[in-house]
Amino acid sequence: MMIVFGIKSFRIRSFSLEDLSIVYNEEPNIRIEVRQTYFHLLYIPCFGLGRTWAVRKNNRLYEMSLALQLLVDESAAAKSVKTPFYTYAGPLLAILSAVIGFLGYQLNESYSHYKDRQLAIRHFNAEKAVLESKLQNLTTRDFISVLRLSNSWKDTTIYLKIEDIRGDEITVTPVEMITATQRDQPMAWEVEDEYTRYASYWSPVKISCKQLQAGCLKEYIASSDRETLRQQGINLLHDGRRYVTTAVVRHFGPVISANRTGALLGSSARLSIGMNNEGWPATISDIKELAGNGDWSENINKKVPGKEFGLFVPGFALEAAHMTFRKPYKLIMTLKDTTGQLHKYEVSGVDLHYAVKDL
Repeated sequence: MMIVFGIKSFRIRSFSLEDLSIVYNEEPNIRIEVRQTYFHLLYIPCFGLGRTWAVRKNNRLYEMSLALQLLVDESAAAKSVKTPFYTYAGPLLAILSAVIGFLGYQLNESYSHYKDRQLAIRHFNAEKAVLESKLQNLTTRDFISVLRLSNSWKDTTIYLKIEDIRGDEITVTPVEMITATQRDQPMAWEVEDEYTRYASYWSPVKISCKQLQAGCLKEYIASSDRETLRQQGINLLHDGRRYVTTAVVRHFGPVISANRTGALLGSSARLSIGMNNEGWPATISDIKELAGNGDWSENINKKVPGKEFGLFVPGFALEAAHMTFRKPYKLIMTLKDTTGQLHKYEVSGVDLHYAVKDL
């Protein structure tokens, strides 16, 4: 690649002899030009190399004689000529480009931050609606996740096993994960195992459903806003600590959730959507379609892996044939666990955008 550079000049100003108050009889019909010599890179001026004076006659430039140069140097009009700023266009363009680039980066970062925040708010509102609904329909199979806030960043998740419900009064056993896991968040079956192993060591606590609801975040709070988060926490377990209610999970059976994977096979009108199971293994015993026109029957008697997988989150896929894409679907999936208990889930969505709700 060839990089063009070199030395050029351009005219700054042009004077007649009268403009410079010069009487010069040798060449009376000439014009005097002051020219700026500069170094260029890709024809863009980078820096000046000084000014020169020249004589233009018959549209051609000639070197100025020494006698005429002395007269020009004494002229007040000639002394007033300044070097134009655009002689340094290269560095100025570089600075301007850097400023524009920086401002563009800042604007893009601000817009990206705005979009990320709006997405986080939408997710928060959706999860808040699910949590509020579950708090209205608690059972003794539920574990309520609450975040115990610390003065630093080391918050702890406590799992409240519901032992009894009498009107607004709820008796819970607080479960802390004593046994180490290889994940930041334990699986549902690991929480159950911890409860079974240490339940006799923890004392039950009476709380109210109103307190649980009061402990839910009312609006989205950024993770860095520790002070606002602490203000939202309440003394839920009557131990002087602040807690925030974060989730309700129904245990002692399969624990199904969407894992946001899947495939659309347009050529064969097939849909496959992925599910996770953090609970007990089970078998799909029935599927009833409430909306849509796909065929989900091939999933009946499909094995749903569970806690026997150990370290990894076991997954499975629900598949449908003869689908009409871009059309909403809704179905009720019934699972039978290893003890014969039945568990129902609602699966609804459009194509690969779907949600799972336990019933």
